[in-house]
Amino acid sequence: MYLPYLDARADAFARGLRRLRYRARDVEFLEPVKPYRVWCRGGRGARGR
Repeated sequence: MYLPYLDARADAFARGLRRLRYRARDVEFLEPVKPYRVWCRGGRGARGR
């Protein structure tokens, strides 16, 4: 469940979004985008922001 969240958060952060929406285990989540640990999903454009 954590990896889909990390991917969605890194993508949202890289695109400059303020809110994050993702789905895991058939549950949809909506929350603010946080910059914490976006670098760990390298290759998604979040590194260096």
